Amino acid sequence: MRDAGGTISFEWPRGCSLWREPVVQSFVEELQLHKVDFDGCAVGLVHSVSGLPLLKPWRIYTDNEAIIS
Repeated sequence: MRDAGGTISFEWPRGCSLWREPVVQSFVEELQLHKVDFDGCAVGLVHSVSGLPLLKPWRIYTDNEAIIS
């Protein structure tokens, strides 16, 4: 995909234990991905009933410049 101009992005909750797995860390390092942390409320995520903002801490590792910046 990268050769054709594609990018790589994957996300799990920020506190997910899988981020600490050696195979995941190797994948991130090998592909030179950048960590981007953000909260759902910062991008407009709200509770479907109450309409209140939801914190939902996310982490994305990516090489997509639009997400990194």
